[in-house]
Amino acid sequence: MELRGDRRLFFATDLTNFLACRHLMALERLRAHGIAKRPFFDDPMVEILQQRGLDHERAYVEHLAKSGKRVVEIDRESPTPFDQTLAAMREGADVIVQARLEHGAWAGWADVLLRVPGESRFGEWRYEPVETKLAKETRGATLIQLCTLDFVPERYRFEGFRE
Repeated sequence: MELRGDRRLFFATDLTNFLACRHLMALERLRAHGIAKRPFFDDPMVEILQQRGLDHERAYVEHLAKSGKRVVEIDRESPTPFDQTLAAMREGADVIVQARLEHGAWAGWADVLLRVPGESRFGEWRYEPVETKLAKETRGATLIQLCTLDFVPERYRFEGFRE
């Protein structure tokens, strides 16, 4: 959860955290308001797994680029990642990496957006999200992340619409 002024912005992780443990969500609210901090645990195994996941995503994106697709990477540290994502969509990029999506009180990051044929406000194409999780089976939390997009009205889905 993030705060934008007095408005809360929720992510799919907030929904899965709430379903797993309401107390965790209460702690996250305190963190968002600057009252509490997340505890830090030095776990080298987590760092190794995170790096393997990043390597997996990078290999997938390289495969797409080598197949001739035009890839645009969004800078997550930029103050305007949503605007960068919309610009890439308007330009018709084939692949958008780390795309920022927002709608109302919901926001998130898509590992990859792939351009596919179809109608959207951008033209004769639209975008579908691809999760590049490194796992042998799909977890419930991953499904919830993908289903969070169902909160967005169909006509705006995968287009990065922000109210």
